[in-house]
Amino acid sequence: MVVSGTGKRILAKAKEYQLLLATIAVIMIVFTAMTAYSGVWPPLVVVESSSMQHSDDTSSMGVIDTGDMVMIKAQNQEPITYVEGYLTGHRTYSGYGDVIVYRPYGDGRYTPIIHRAICWLEYNESGDGSFDLPELAAYPSEMWESFFDGNSQGQRWWDLTGMVKLYQIGYANVTVEIDLASILYYMETHLVEDASGYVTMGDHNWVKKEGERIGIIDQYSIVRLPIDEDWIIGVARGELPWFGLIKLYLTGTAPDNGPGNSITNLVICLALIVILPLGVDYTMFRLDRRGIHLFKTKRGSDDRPVRRSKRKAK
Repeated sequence: MVVSGTGKRILAKAKEYQLLLATIAVIMIVFTAMTAYSGVWPPLVVVESSSMQHSDDTSSMGVIDTGDMVMIKAQNQEPITYVEGYLTGHRTYSGYGDVIVYRPYGDGRYTPIIHRAICWLEYNESGDGSFDLPELAAYPSEMWESFFDGNSQGQRWWDLTGMVKLYQIGYANVTVEIDLASILYYMETHLVEDASGYVTMGDHNWVKKEGERIGIIDQYSIVRLPIDEDWIIGVARGELPWFGLIKLYLTGTAPDNGPGNSITNLVICLALIVILPLGVDYTMFRLDRRGIHLFKTKRGSDDRPVRRSKRKAK
């Protein structure tokens, strides 16, 4: 086959950057595989807030920190709550239960929220309306309590209309207060017929109140109802730490108080991903110009790398 001069130049350029082209091809293959596994688009979301961190100033592998990219898996089965996870040992992102991604009220105008499912509320339509929390039936009695009008109802988990408290939740051992009366009032005033769903909370969303750490559930700060299953985009599965910081800085949405080591780790990763392959590619190109072919052998040889010497001029 005869190749024109232009074709030879193109082939030569492709040869010079073969390692870089191979790296790009591998990235595309990996991204395609991630999309197929995820079942949603986009398969990755960038974490913009610190609500899931376990520290104010340090990021950690296995924890969802500001600037992490989290892979989302389409919801093929019911998410496992914190309460269920505690009973079965199911853990994700350094905590019991699944982390879900949902849109408040199922409205596409809202930014998706990525928080942990704490427990499931089952709405009873009989009578004046109340909630059941059947998961609590097997939950350790010292770790929860129900109330009505400020008085303890002990470990009653059915027909509840007051308050439920969960103790020692998450890495910070917070107390989670679920105000069922407030949810029922919202349902009545907004003509909501059924409000069964998940109570959710960011791992890092808590405040100190009279010396006690109180968790701030989404039903106080983001939505007024439990998270309906139809609002859920997917379940968090896996993460690519730090790389979301690139988007946050380019869009000007990076927080001022993000983990300091995340930036350092990002720079190191970029150096390894970008500079190292380019350096190797350049080194191979220089060796090739000098007649040293690291990955080529002569026909009939014993497959060991050889150096081709130039003929002496006569």
